[in-house]
Amino acid sequence: MVARVVGALGSLGLVGWILVGAAKGIHPSRLDPGLLAAALACALVAWPALAAGWACLSPNPTPSRAVGIWSQSQVLRYLPGKVWAQAARAGSVPQKTTGKVQVVVVEAAATVSMAVAIGGFLYAPGHNPIFALGLVLPVGLLLVAWRLPRLVGVPARRIAMALGCYAVSWTAYGLAAVFAQAAIGPSILPWTVAGAAVLGWAFGFVTLVAPGGLGLREAAFVFLLAAALPSHRLEAGALVTRVAITVAELTLLTVVLVAAALRRRREAHEPPAAERLAASAPRTTGARDQVGGGPGVPGNVLLAADWSGEADLEGAWRAAALASPPVLDVEPD
Repeated sequence: MVARVVGALGSLGLVGWILVGAAKGIHPSRLDPGLLAAALACALVAWPALAAGWACLSPNPTPSRAVGIWSQSQVLRYLPGKVWAQAARAGSVPQKTTGKVQVVVVEAAATVSMAVAIGGFLYAPGHNPIFALGLVLPVGLLLVAWRLPRLVGVPARRIAMALGCYAVSWTAYGLAAVFAQAAIGPSILPWTVAGAAVLGWAFGFVTLVAPGGLGLREAAFVFLLAAALPSHRLEAGALVTRVAITVAELTLLTVVLVAAALRRRREAHEPPAAERLAASAPRTTGARDQVGGGPGVPGNVLLAADWSGEADLEGAWRAAALASPPVLDVEPD
């Protein structure tokens, strides 16, 4: 507990340091609004693609529900400890404890492995080729899932789909960082900036002491590019990237909450399922619809009673007798 509090305070200190440096690097009159808009557009692709990766892995009944759960649980990642978002998502998995743990572990492994793969591949040229070895991580995860399905607990096909979503997400996130850095002023090779940004995110994710990677993600980005650009401009670019991805996060969360409110409102005005089935039942009184009823007994009453799941046949016959006209026993002349 003490380590978590110290880590949270330390990350806040890093944020303060970055904000001070960013204030020196950001000149509002020199910011390029077109590049800022491009950074935001890329962030609006990157964040939902992360949610789509969870939807591929989670056995929730519908993708929209999975995206909603993921988006709302992500708010908890800013709490000290960094496990609350994953714990909330695990609680939504309709499986036993082992299955819940397997899904969130696979999500974390797939997310980080693809981030390291793409970030390392982009950052390696002109730096250290060893960064390109990150490409083996997602391949290795797929092989383990294929050869040891019981250990992983998630089908390899679903993991492959999630890795595809994460590839889109991290590519878009890297582009967001490229546009954000270029909006500050003259930049360097775009793939180097993109690689450093994605690797910085991965570093912030795996360090458990910083809620939401605050400070550590930006510090890693500045460290990886320190030899290429002044630190205050890098800090400004990291801050603009963080703002863009936060706006994307709040946008998706707003859409999810509004959709959930509209769904609850629609369900509140809909009649119960039994009433809808009774209303849609046939209104004829032919022998074929009476299901064993006698003369003048509407068969749809019995069918409605059966469809409603109550099976109150005595009540159905009584209602049928009251609703039917009396049968006169008239002798023929």
